[in-house]
Amino acid sequence: MSYNVGDIVRIKSLEWYKANKGKYDAVYCGDIPFIKIMSKYCGKEMTIARIIEFNTTTYELSEDLHGFDWNDDMIECLVKPATNTAVDEPFENGVKFERERIAKVVESWCRLNTDWFDEYDSEGCNLNYGKAEELINLILGKE
Repeated sequence: MSYNVGDIVRIKSLEWYKANKGKYDAVYCGDIPFIKIMSKYCGKEMTIARIIEFNTTTYELSEDLHGFDWNDDMIECLVKPATNTAVDEPFENGVKFERERIAKVVESWCRLNTDWFDEYDSEGCNLNYGKAEELINLILGKE
């Protein structure tokens, strides 16, 4: 099945991964491996953010901070079709998606590296983003 940008899909189950993984903890879905770290998304609903047509169709998913390639063999089903399949500005949307994805990666990295921050609250949330916030705003094109 082929999906559209904005579609919400469900990733195959953890049981599927465990039953099909090979010696190196990977399930080969065509030429693309579904590796162990991807299993944290098993059973989750995720949004198709971008479609890449090369030798095979792959997808980038909004909730995936690692930027893995996903394909039809890794997806269990369509949960909800996109509400707006017409994309007037594909290039601008692609740039916006990339900026948002990079900002999420930077924020995630900064949260793990406490030397970027001064203090945290009781739930581990940063109280003073400092340089990280400036960098994230720069990536997102905010002033």
